[in-house]
Amino acid sequence: MSGDGPFAALGLEPGASRADIRRAYARRLKSIDPDRDPQAFQDLRLAYEWALRVEAQGAEPVMPEPKAAAPQATADETQTAIRALRQRINGTGNHALRLMEVLARPELVDPSVAAAVEVDIYLFLIGHISVDGQGLPGFDAEAGSDLEPAALRHLITLLDQRFGWLSDMVRMQSWPDYDRFLMAAGFLNAPAPPPMAKERRFTVSPMIVLFLAFILLKVIVAYQPPARSLSPEAVLRLETERIRTSAARDSDFLYGTEPLPAADTQAEFFLATRALSVEPLTQTVLARLRRVAQDLDGPGTDAHTLAALSDRDAHVAGMMLAARYRMSHWMHYRDKRAGSFDHGPGGLSWTRGRVDDLTGEAYALAAAPPGPGESLVVLPRGFVEMVLARAGQRKALIEGALALPPGGLQAGQRLYLIAEPVMAGDSWNPANEALLAGDTLRGDRWPLRLATLGASPCARWEWSGTSFTALAGCD
Repeated sequence: MSGDGPFAALGLEPGASRADIRRAYARRLKSIDPDRDPQAFQDLRLAYEWALRVEAQGAEPVMPEPKAAAPQATADETQTAIRALRQRINGTGNHALRLMEVLARPELVDPSVAAAVEVDIYLFLIGHISVDGQGLPGFDAEAGSDLEPAALRHLITLLDQRFGWLSDMVRMQSWPDYDRFLMAAGFLNAPAPPPMAKERRFTVSPMIVLFLAFILLKVIVAYQPPARSLSPEAVLRLETERIRTSAARDSDFLYGTEPLPAADTQAEFFLATRALSVEPLTQTVLARLRRVAQDLDGPGTDAHTLAALSDRDAHVAGMMLAARYRMSHWMHYRDKRAGSFDHGPGGLSWTRGRVDDLTGEAYALAAAPPGPGESLVVLPRGFVEMVLARAGQRKALIEGALALPPGGLQAGQRLYLIAEPVMAGDSWNPANEALLAGDTLRGDRWPLRLATLGASPCARWEWSGTSFTALAGCD
């Protein structure tokens, strides 16, 4: 930044108003790509924040000389700092004080650490917003712990000064649930209703809501959000949170009423929580699933297109195949009409409440022949054979469809055909808890059933390590 001070850097004369400063900042921000020219973005941001301080003080102090750049932290040091601060953000005790301490940490001089901390604090606060009896959002009492609302107001002010959460709505309007955050922050500044005059709040609160909604609408219509230099991990976490809080349902995609799975799907949750390597910035969760959806629904269902998918995308594609089959056959296993999973003396069990959603033959995957009376996790024969026909021997896709984690399919395992599976009744039936309640089965996605043998099983397919081979003697 030049030595002429922050106003010159913004193209303003000294003494410009706060509104002029914000307009100048928004205008110049449009011409900067933070990814290509991070130094220009930092200079602009510094000039903007300094000009706001000068305007608030009423006089222009001497501009400090820029400090020499600190040595660049290694990637390992950066990740260590992020993990430590993330643990602190989500810790216990007085939340407002704890987050203020995080904002004062010296590690935040690293832009990568600051960006990760910004996302973590935002998601933490969003998770502490609830609605009152009038349906209006506000911060939970525990968000400020035992402090007065003034402490929480001060925290929000610090966050705005550091990241522009209130003043830079052009950027923030694309973040998940920002409208709820903005209204909750606005209510912190609303005067408390006087005693015996509760009716007054019913008049003031809707006005605040309408005013904030009007401001948001004007911002969204007038501006396009500028590029934001967030890390791929931060983008992935924000996109996942946006999907998780979406009002749409998984069925919108699976039934074809929505072109993308913009809902609370198992696939996004799996990708976001399995600590898999993060792809480049443009490869967000939605972009990955858009590509998978095209492969499943369009002309790309042939083997060579599925073969072009990464193992991660192929695993998601298998999960989608399972979900489509389950929903098209009305197999809502978490539906109260169908029954429920329960923990009992013998382990995890399925208490069946409906008998018409899995009939006929089924397959069970096992390393050894199932014995008489043994409880098994089974899948419909038609579903399994459809998967084998479409998968092109793609291991990751088969694993996703059969409710196995990546790498869960082992050489020597066989698919046993069971002619008359006996579904679990009302008594306790131990199940393979690692399968039914494992990390990859959070949600109602696979057409699974807990059953016992009604007849001797027949080994029909065996996994060689690279493909399923048909076995003789099983019709």
